Amino acid sequence: AAGQRGVGLRTVGDFLRMGLANVLEARALVQTALETSPSVPTLLAGYSMAGQMAAHAAASLDVDVPVVAMAPSDEASAVFCDGPLSKRVDFQALGPDSKERLTELLKQLRVTRQLVPSSKRRAVVVTSKDGIVPPSAMQAIARHWDVTPTSLETGHLGAYALHGAALRDAIVRLLD
Repeated sequence: AAGQRGVGLRTVGDFLRMGLANVLEARALVQTALETSPSVPTLLAGYSMAGQMAAHAAASLDVDVPVVAMAPSDEASAVFCDGPLSKRVDFQALGPDSKERLTELLKQLRVTRQLVPSSKRRAVVVTSKDGIVPPSAMQAIARHWDVTPTSLETGHLGAYALHGAALRDAIVRLLD
């Protein structure tokens, strides 16, 4: 976005547009893959916020596409309004009652408010000692999808950095 420095987004609107663009792009890629290469396995997967976006994209598709949401938050407010990343949000610049208003806005975008993905091949990976995404926010998606989560006894960054094989295994299981 204009005036943006580094990876930090300047506005809440930029954040919401980025999420929407991610979901729309994932949907377009799935549709294109299924149309152009129907014999090639297609799957949606993502880690952390990308896991949340993969969950949203899968819920909005009416085709059988497996989805693996790894360390996803049911709602972004748990991370950006209450969690450690809330220190990066300039609530003062957003005006009076901004934290409460942003929390309510982001709660409207919960994964658990969406339809369950049409594919029966869906999985959630939960990290039990996560300091970024509350494990309860990950488990909420697993309950909503009626799946038993794959649990990793590590934190948010530890799962990504040290348990890549477990994350890949979750994907491979759904492709079999």
